[in-house]
Amino acid sequence: MKYKGIELHVFGHDHPPPHVHTVFAKHEALIVISDCSVYRGSLPKQKLALAKEFTEANRTVLLKTFNELNPNLIRE
Repeated sequence: MKYKGIELHVFGHDHPPPHVHTVFAKHEALIVISDCSVYRGSLPKQKLALAKEFTEANRTVLLKTFNELNPNLIRE
């Protein structure tokens, strides 16, 4: 999916914690769905704020999607 120029992806066969991959130009950041913290990587400041905004607003559906695509992960 795309939000204000940022690509957002949730992948199967991924690793914990549940997160969304965000990509803008040559930058990529993994954002933890539960608290919108950056797990790895970086985006330009304004794009990071938008990616966090999207993640927070869509937390329920993103977490559901992550869990459906990664059913074998141990849940805490």
